[in-house]
Amino acid sequence: QMKSILKALVLVLFVGLSGCANQYKQFYRPVNTESLNRAYQNREHAPLANPMVERVSPSENPQVIDRYARKGYAFIGSSSFNSGKQEGINSAIAFAKEIQADLVVVSDPQYTGSQTTVVPITTPTSTTSFSSGTATAYGSGGVVNAYGSGTTTTYGSVTNMIPVTVNRMDYSAAFFIKAKVRFGAFFRDLTDRSEEHTSEL
Repeated sequence: QMKSILKALVLVLFVGLSGCANQYKQFYRPVNTESLNRAYQNREHAPLANPMVERVSPSENPQVIDRYARKGYAFIGSSSFNSGKQEGINSAIAFAKEIQADLVVVSDPQYTGSQTTVVPITTPTSTTSFSSGTATAYGSGGVVNAYGSGTTTTYGSVTNMIPVTVNRMDYSAAFFIKAKVRFGAFFRDLTDRSEEHTSEL
């Protein structure tokens, strides 16, 4: 039972310590400076108080930028990372607000494997012992009986090695700004399965 409690404590500490940093921010890669400046200068409206959020499957990632460009969104950057920390969608939204994005497209996390480590946890221990005794003294005044008792506490520590298994996942998100509508064409490299698309940008 003690080991179960210690393992739960390790998990709480692990989550708490790893939860300090927003990994969508830590691994963010913006587009080049010229494209970034153009996107912010040509935005359709002021930054949204609450950026829009859409989720896609990992298989849709290669088409995300083209798909939203055809809807009038300028791509400003992306984040991708592998982590054993569970990074919720709220972290992506919080960073989208920070960079004044209007839309964040988050890919569903993809499991990549588990990693088990052993964490040493040292906890204090104490042992208390109780003792008692009697004594009899003889003297000119007669016999005197004495009684006494006491406790002794010994302090120490014990170290337990607790195994912790962490599931690792791939995370990714793309960030966009809504662009002013202008008539034109959007071009991209074609494949045998591609069709030419036009859109309002």
